[in-house]
Amino acid sequence: MSLEASLGYDEKLIFRDGLEKNHYPYPYTFAVTDRAVFVTKEKHFARESYALQRIPLTDVRQVSLVRQKPWSILTVSGLIFLFALTLIFFMMLPHWNGEPEAMSSSFPFLLAILALLMPFLAKNRRILIVETTGEVYKWKPKLIVNAKHNVWNFWRSVNCSEGRSRVLTLQKDFLQACRKVGLNVSEDRNLMNNL
Repeated sequence: MSLEASLGYDEKLIFRDGLEKNHYPYPYTFAVTDRAVFVTKEKHFARESYALQRIPLTDVRQVSLVRQKPWSILTVSGLIFLFALTLIFFMMLPHWNGEPEAMSSSFPFLLAILALLMPFLAKNRRILIVETTGEVYKWKPKLIVNAKHNVWNFWRSVNCSEGRSRVLTLQKDFLQACRKVGLNVSEDRNLMNNL
């Protein structure tokens, strides 16, 4: 599916870039013109579930890039880990009691490992926020940004994969384009030095 920005008469395209399927689970596009900002929005229960939403520059209050708070991902990771340990306990209980037909699964163990890896997957994760007069648009990139979910690509995504750096570059370029058209851009200087 192609996410194209529909330009008005005599409208000048300043920036357009996005993520393709090989870098991200679904296509994602940002665009900036001399009159509007375009962001990808999900349309629920639609045949084409993603479309570009046009936001006139006059409606944009601020565009910012903020680091995700580490405590939020640690909290979610901890809860998932505790849930996985509970599943493991109840799965192993029949084995410990000597029941001969007790069943087991690798799912709880994989869930525990994923919970332990989540803080590393979310390291330096940034949230792109476009504040408008009517709503606030937030883009939190997925934790794993490789399209093929085999073991090798999963390991590469943990180890600062090319997909993760592509997401960071897209966010940085979008912020620069917004600054170029005169929008109020807020960024953490420490974040931009790490890109």
